[in-house]
Amino acid sequence: MFISALNGSVASIQCLLALGADGCLVDYLGWSPLHAASQNGHLEALESLLEADVEINRKTYHGFTCAYIAAQDGQMEMVKLLIEKNADINLPENQGCRPLHIAAQNGHLDIVELLLDNSARINKMDSNGWSALHYA
Repeated sequence: MFISALNGSVASIQCLLALGADGCLVDYLGWSPLHAASQNGHLEALESLLEADVEINRKTYHGFTCAYIAAQDGQMEMVKLLIEKNADINLPENQGCRPLHIAAQNGHLDIVELLLDNSARINKMDSNGWSALHYA
């Protein structure tokens, strides 16, 4: 299912889920199909997985959430969808970096604005004592 999510193959995802596949299984880095769909901007694939009740705030072994991955990669529509589906946009990865930090670092100003408009905590710091402003 991971490859189907990575490629955005909604039909494959729906077929696998219908046959009882577990949409929450992870690879050796803790990445789930949801993370793969988030990274590559496959909105319909993400929606199919969320309809199967996969955990929207699941973290990889490095602590990356789908919201973090989408913000990092500039996937604006994906971030919007995750917010709409109640993803926690303030969850930090293992070093304390949050979606707001990584969006600011990577120059995704539209995502920074979206996150701030949806209650991202602007003054939260990572493990180095850096806020989003430091990353901007």
